[in-house]
Amino acid sequence: MIQSLLNWLSPAARKRRRGSQFAAERLEDKTLLSGNVSVFTTGGGDIRVVGNSGDNEINVEVDGSTLRVSGVAGTTINWGAGPAEFDLSSLNLRDLRFAMGLGNDVVTINADLNLGGDLILYTHGGTDTINVSGNISADKVVISGGGDADLINISGTTSVDVTVVAGDDLINPDGDDTIHVNNVNAGRDFKLIASLGINSAILDNVHTNEDLRLWGSNDDDHFVISRSSAQRNLVVVTAGGQNDVGIAGVTVGKDLKILGGSGNDIVGMYGDLVDSSSSLPVGPNNITRNLAIIMFDGDDSIEVRGEHNIGGKAYLYANAGTDDRINRTGLSDDDVAREQEF
Repeated sequence: MIQSLLNWLSPAARKRRRGSQFAAERLEDKTLLSGNVSVFTTGGGDIRVVGNSGDNEINVEVDGSTLRVSGVAGTTINWGAGPAEFDLSSLNLRDLRFAMGLGNDVVTINADLNLGGDLILYTHGGTDTINVSGNISADKVVISGGGDADLINISGTTSVDVTVVAGDDLINPDGDDTIHVNNVNAGRDFKLIASLGINSAILDNVHTNEDLRLWGSNDDDHFVISRSSAQRNLVVVTAGGQNDVGIAGVTVGKDLKILGGSGNDIVGMYGDLVDSSSSLPVGPNNITRNLAIIMFDGDDSIEVRGEHNIGGKAYLYANAGTDDRINRTGLSDDDVAREQEF
């Protein structure tokens, strides 16, 4: 289903400057990893994982009541040969915090884990890979790849408060990042911040009790949101660059807003896609109040196709370009309050 959405967003005539063709390809060129990671507990019941400036790779897992942090491919834990282990039956675990160094790091968390506090994971500089999966519950989930080109995969997390995923950090906001988020629930907001670079973010089955918000960069960004829901608003801000936004099978409790930037942008809202793996319809886009798609400078394309259930009205603006196009076969004239091609 995701591939179908990507195909609709990428007509053959459109040339994109994906300099690296996603960060995942660059990660294959890593040399032998080396370095050390310090793992320790604090008096407040937190576990801290701190990497040095080398290339570190670690795995985090839970076996029964034991949380284990292991080094991989030559990475040592606390300068020793074995893993660091913690007995969760006697440790009142609150925060699990990672601060990796400036090397090319790989952090893999595959665990069923109920934290009393937050999951915070920063890899900082370097071409990093972050894999988070299992069934992880925390007050807040904050994951940032830091500078350079990063690959971030997140699946199976639940936050009582907010979930924040950032391709970069504020110290070195650069790099072409690839972000995949699947089966994630946020008690309040879900926020994805692409920062600088040519970024790709795919969200599938992401659900929030408040807002779902995505921010792009001044480079070319590629956003796909499918089978997801926000009890309040779903907002996508693309900023500059040539950007693609694809939305299919979402449910929004209030408004859905997509704001373009100065580049040549493509926005597609699809209510007629079929999941290729199950052959089942993805479903319509359901918006309780209003749909607003507002494109600014550039030659932009807006397509609204298939079934859309809008409680309020649709506002479609393709502004300031010389070759703007709006195709809204999925909306009747009664659904549309304002439509302008400039």
